[in-house]
Amino acid sequence: MGAGDISCQFLTRCQKQQEHEQAQQANLSFLPLSLHPYDWHRTLKFFFLGGVVVGPALHHWYSFLVRFSPAQTTAGALKRLALDQLVFAPTFIPVFFSGLQFLDGNFDLKQLRGKLERDYVDTLVANYLLWVPAMLINFRLVPMQYQVLFSNAVGFGWNVFLSAVSHKEGEGG
Repeated sequence: MGAGDISCQFLTRCQKQQEHEQAQQANLSFLPLSLHPYDWHRTLKFFFLGGVVVGPALHHWYSFLVRFSPAQTTAGALKRLALDQLVFAPTFIPVFFSGLQFLDGNFDLKQLRGKLERDYVDTLVANYLLWVPAMLINFRLVPMQYQVLFSNAVGFGWNVFLSAVSHKEGEGG
């Protein structure tokens, strides 16, 4: 997860720099570009969440899914996919957001509720758009011994997205 946050911060800085250069070329901005310094605390939170919460949770979850439906058939893949996306995904998004808030040292249910009201549905829809096809491919076509590797590769992009959603401009965190 930390690599996703590093990439997100880098991409955000590049985007802001490019927007500033375009504004200067169009004579819309004479102000110097002020970029926030790299946020190492934010990256450490992502590494910690990935190593202590997300990684172990996914390890046990995928082990359960394989026991629940061990066959690598279309029917088995669809069973695992349905359980993964209808049970795990909707419940784990709030766990992720609350974990970040807790690591910021300001866990507040009212603030968490506001974050979920703003971002939960969009995050869940993005989850379905990415993970439903990815996990169908993974559960059906990827050999069992490479499924975690495949999930990690897709997860890198997902973690960039989660970093962006959880650190929107003006929200802090």
